[in-house]
Amino acid sequence: MTEQKKSFWTPFNVIAVTLFVSFCLYLYAGFFYPDRSSFPLLVSAYKFRVAILLFFPAGAVGLIFLYRAAYLKQIKTSSALLVLLLFFFISLLAFTVNDFRYNRSHKKQTEEFHTFLQLKPKDITGVDTTKYNIFCLGGSTTEFKDETGRDWPSLVEKKLDRQYGYKQVRLFNCGKQWYSTLHILIHYTQNVRPYKPNAIIVMENINDLLHNADMSRMSNGSFRSDYGHFLGPIMRTVKMGSYSAMLQESLASIWYQKKPAEIEMKTFPGLASFERNLRTIITLAKHDGTKVILMTQPNIYKEKMSSEELAMLNMLNVETSGSGRKWSYKTAFTGLNAYNDMIRKVAADEQVILVDLEKAVPKTTAYFYDDVHYKTSAYDLIAEYLSRMIRSYAPALDFSRKPVP
Repeated sequence: MTEQKKSFWTPFNVIAVTLFVSFCLYLYAGFFYPDRSSFPLLVSAYKFRVAILLFFPAGAVGLIFLYRAAYLKQIKTSSALLVLLLFFFISLLAFTVNDFRYNRSHKKQTEEFHTFLQLKPKDITGVDTTKYNIFCLGGSTTEFKDETGRDWPSLVEKKLDRQYGYKQVRLFNCGKQWYSTLHILIHYTQNVRPYKPNAIIVMENINDLLHNADMSRMSNGSFRSDYGHFLGPIMRTVKMGSYSAMLQESLASIWYQKKPAEIEMKTFPGLASFERNLRTIITLAKHDGTKVILMTQPNIYKEKMSSEELAMLNMLNVETSGSGRKWSYKTAFTGLNAYNDMIRKVAADEQVILVDLEKAVPKTTAYFYDDVHYKTSAYDLIAEYLSRMIRSYAPALDFSRKPVP
């Protein structure tokens, strides 16, 4: 008489497998509801999600087959436990390796850290005191270059030289990503002012505006007039100083996250700080005999925007999001208008030159790839417009005068 083959599908195993599969499905389904606004800031979160979606089902099915093989004595129970133990040690080794790489990456990032400015400004070189030197201050929209490696200060300098014959005028790009007017004020007093510039161009508003979004993951508490609540580029360092903290933050952001609720703000406490910083820069510049040009900041925000345009608003969709909330489009639109209006007001009050650049750059995807950052076509337009405006203000700027003593 042949021995009856042992069945795996006993009532206990059916219940156990059903519960296990149900639990795995619950876990797996959660990764289809991530906080997508975290991906640009936490690239690791996106990578973890992709890895989980690809390998989690295979791991779950593998555990079921491993249990089945051990139950049917196709492999020894000790062998099954050894496989699990091996998987545990491989996971531990992977964690150790990634922790080492994360710490090494962190060390490289700290090399760019500046005690007061968060990010080091570029060194200023090549200043010729016999020339008319214009220093351009701002954030990433001043610092960044286009796809061909051109920035607008260098393009303006070339146009002033070749198109209008101002060969003595030099423009220096002193912009730095993330810089607010407070960063610019510190950078100006400590790094730019000693060079005694003949003129400065100041263009910035969106970084200051975002300081008002004190519920975002960029902030560490409620708004402070000295911007001390805003973490900015050191957000990862402060909130995720270790690999385990980053891992925890990443997994939390990609598992069963609700769509952030939109909140509206009609007033912006940071406007007072913004105005104060601009006026202080102007006061210091006037004291030195340095001419000041204030520029409004171009942006793609307008009354009616397409779904494609709304989706590309990276700074609104990412940097104002946190704690299950984010700014509404209306809030960002209102805020940018308020900040540009403040630039216009300060320029009028202080009787300095205003270049209303916002009105010169069309608010379309042909010129912007996100809220405020330019495509190549915008650089050419800005260079043409700004060089023409500088030429029109040449008597007020007095290109013929001697360098500031």
